[in-house]
Amino acid sequence: MNREQKRSLEKGGKVDIEKVKQAVAELTNDMANSYGIQDGDKVRINYEKIVNDVNYPKMNPEFKAWIEDHKSDILTVEIPESHKNRLFCGFTECSDDAPWLVFLGDLVKVDDENAE
Repeated sequence: MNREQKRSLEKGGKVDIEKVKQAVAELTNDMANSYGIQDGDKVRINYEKIVNDVNYPKMNPEFKAWIEDHKSDILTVEIPESHKNRLFCGFTECSDDAPWLVFLGDLVKVDDENAE
């Protein structure tokens, strides 16, 4: 959100829901782009980051088992067209065995040279 957008929200006294939605969409898009992971990229799950997360003990046991099964796999990012929040993705190789969407921040992009 730029300065002009912020001032227009502050001046009116009322919040324009459409302006807020637009600002949130822009922020989400900027965050997604900051990870540098796009649809079709090769990635690995950042296993250490996930298992060391403070919320790991509370995570779904099936998700934790899926992470264990795929911790060393190279996966192809698949961002569903209908998914408005581009901060999460699925994987081409795992579409049948997992309904999970994974946070882009929990992935490590793999160079083409190392994707073997």
